[in-house]
Amino acid sequence: MPDTGHYSLIPMKGNKYKKIILYDMKELVIGRNIITRIRETLCSRKQVTVLADYKTHQIMVRHHGKHPSRVNGHEFKDQTHILHHGDIFELVTGKLPYLVQTLPIIDQVHSDNPSLKRIKLENDDEIIDQMHSDDPSLKRIKLENDDEIDSKDKTIELENKCHGSVVPHSKNNKIENKTIFDKVDTDSPSSTRIKLENKKEIDTENKISDVENKFDGYIIPQNKKYETENKLNVTGSSTWEIVDSGTLLIYTSAGIKRSSKVAAYDLDGTLIKTKSGNVFPKDKHDWQISFPQVKPKLSGLIADGYKIVIFTNQGGIGRGNTKQSDFQEKVSKIAEELNVPIQVFIAVTNKYRKPAPGMWNVLNEEKNTGVNINIKESFYVGDGAGRVVNWAPGKKKDFSCADRLFALNLNLTFFTPEEHFLGQSPATYALPNFNPKSFNFDEDHLPFHPNTFKKKKNEVIILVGYPASGKSFFTQKYLIPQGYVHINRDSLGTWQKCINAMESALKSNKSVVIDNTNPDKASRNRFISKAKDFDVRCRCFYMTTSKDVVQHNNKFRQITDSKHVPVNDMIINSFKKKLEVPTLTEGFDEIIEVDFVPKFDDEKLKQLYLMYLV
Repeated sequence: MPDTGHYSLIPMKGNKYKKIILYDMKELVIGRNIITRIRETLCSRKQVTVLADYKTHQIMVRHHGKHPSRVNGHEFKDQTHILHHGDIFELVTGKLPYLVQTLPIIDQVHSDNPSLKRIKLENDDEIIDQMHSDDPSLKRIKLENDDEIDSKDKTIELENKCHGSVVPHSKNNKIENKTIFDKVDTDSPSSTRIKLENKKEIDTENKISDVENKFDGYIIPQNKKYETENKLNVTGSSTWEIVDSGTLLIYTSAGIKRSSKVAAYDLDGTLIKTKSGNVFPKDKHDWQISFPQVKPKLSGLIADGYKIVIFTNQGGIGRGNTKQSDFQEKVSKIAEELNVPIQVFIAVTNKYRKPAPGMWNVLNEEKNTGVNINIKESFYVGDGAGRVVNWAPGKKKDFSCADRLFALNLNLTFFTPEEHFLGQSPATYALPNFNPKSFNFDEDHLPFHPNTFKKKKNEVIILVGYPASGKSFFTQKYLIPQGYVHINRDSLGTWQKCINAMESALKSNKSVVIDNTNPDKASRNRFISKAKDFDVRCRCFYMTTSKDVVQHNNKFRQITDSKHVPVNDMIINSFKKKLEVPTLTEGFDEIIEVDFVPKFDDEKLKQLYLMYLV
């Protein structure tokens, strides 16, 4: 018998609108529309879309509206969240609160007498009564303590039967709180007794017969126990979690055990491959186990006390190219096929993407139930290994080196899938040219002495360099303390406003630093000309930071500063394309090349910076 549930969003105090019923795997638009009857102007017509998954006991909600929504006090906008039983979901932040309900419901109602379709609580608080008529269009649900609800007059249309999990909205919402079933005793053919958690029983008076086509969806769980506590992990069930506003998803299958020994794997190209033979799967069903040796290998590791963990980058979810619900379903199917307890970490955005250590840190610090991982006894397997062309006859070079770099960052023993599952010898590979450990942290490496800025006369300094090349750090450390006025287009908005700010500072007899990318002669000339108008010295400080270092810096800032707006590759590539290396012929009095020299007061941040991050 299927494991079904009655999932709903129950209006809380201050929310005058009706309960919203969520059907299994049926996407529903919730907002200011005819379905919800919501009239709040702050709520968009399409505020969110929700998708309930009865199998994983959770509800996915994706935000679309103008104003943000909120879950358990955490605001989100244009993002996806996973709701669990007991969560408080505000459709609009501070308004329209709902309690998330994902408890099991009656599975099937039976009765020898087709006219008797009744479930009664022992304390007579409520009765759900399906009333029949010769007219098939007349279907009503009656609550003993409430008024009749007619499908023609209410929001939820019952059509010719009570579909799915529809329950009339009771003023006290008593049904959800009291029909939580612990056990069903079917030994007696004449009666079925439903035992509640509070040990009361329900006697339906007669053997309840099948009304599947009349009352579809009220399911009496046959011989099953259900947890009713508001906990994320339900005993005997797999769970999904959403971390850091949806940037990381975590799947934990039933039966997972903590361990100091971790057998870690990449997913695509390592444990699974496409059935179609394409590089990328065409849909959620386009996968198969990569090697016949995978399943017995994992089973053996479980027997040896290992915990099986999968780390996978899935940027397509964050970009909207892959439906999160589709990928969740895919992971659940893969877990069933592998037939061993697994834990899966899914990086949705760049912050947690391998080779950065973020997913591993969450595992080690939060998701191994307090057991420290033994790095020497653990290992990692992945196909992004940096192998060169023809590493095996006819093989292309690897698409990336991210998996090998991920293992290097963590000092984990690394294997390719072919080495791990097939016993092949290690293949030739190449690491990236850029190695973050090669940085010189010595400030004396700078090509000038800080006193070079202590000038008697005012001047203009124009910085030239990539975004994230260290211009602002350089300005704050060496120039602002010497009294230079900091002018930045990101803060002011336009180059015209930068010119105005520059004029104002020079008129006030102050030196100026222009902290923009200034890639070409045209962008620099407007500031050089203005400096000549004021007859002040104009120098250029050219940041020689390479594109590789810039991308590394950008990823580091994204990981360590939640307020940082990451610079996308298009902007970085645009600078590279526009760059005209500055020369004295442009009118500069001096050009000084500045190498990037990172500096940290926090040793942990320094150690992170020395890892491969992109």
